[in-house]
Amino acid sequence: MDQRLRQFTVLTKVKTLREEKALDALQAARRALSTAEARHATLEREVETSRASLPQRIEAVYAEVIGSVVDQDALTAVQQRASGLEREHLLLTDRCDRAAHVVETRRQAVQAAGNTYRLAQRNREKFDGLLSDMVLDAANDAAARQEIEVEDLFSSPRSVVREAS
Repeated sequence: MDQRLRQFTVLTKVKTLREEKALDALQAARRALSTAEARHATLEREVETSRASLPQRIEAVYAEVIGSVVDQDALTAVQQRASGLEREHLLLTDRCDRAAHVVETRRQAVQAAGNTYRLAQRNREKFDGLLSDMVLDAANDAAARQEIEVEDLFSSPRSVVREAS
């Protein structure tokens, strides 16, 4: 019984370490989610600002040539700058969409880490319960043995002791 008790003590420590490792992983996943959410929120604000100001920025590019006579090369350059502004806005929108995808991925990672942690917790609790039962059984066995020894000591014939004297 003593050997099994030591083995269960070691197994319980292993289960506790696994639980702690799972908790660390869960906390890391939560931090990664928080970072991803902050990044996504920042990009959403940038997209909204860009969306709101894009028409004015494009107008400002065209305002340089409106009302004046320009050659084809200058007009092409203005159109390219306006298209560049639109591409920048689309790239920003794409980055925001990718950030939203990262947030969803991080949420799934938090969910998985939470499940792993809860499983590790249940396993550790099961071993804690088994170990405490084994410790209680060992204590009860030891008390019973001690009681038997005391009974044997007091129930042995005293005449044997007197004859030896």
